Amino acid sequence: MKKLPAETIYYLRHAVWGFASGLIFTSIWVLYYTVMELSLVQVSLLFVVLTVSSLVFEVPTGILADLYSRRLSVILGGD
Repeated sequence: MKKLPAETIYYLRHAVWGFASGLIFTSIWVLYYTVMELSLVQVSLLFVVLTVSSLVFEVPTGILADLYSRRLSVILGGD
């Protein structure tokens, strides 16, 4: 069996991950809207809070990785 090139695997992995995460997050937002009966404004604010908190926690991890070590950053930050 012939191995796939690394570039093909990279693009395939990112395509599958993008589709899967989009499907999962869309399902979560629909559940927030229907089951928890949040308004669209509340769901939008929740999305903004999630995005800002992600940024706040990822930037220091990236700085730590650039200044000290990638290994320490992965241990402290998770990914």
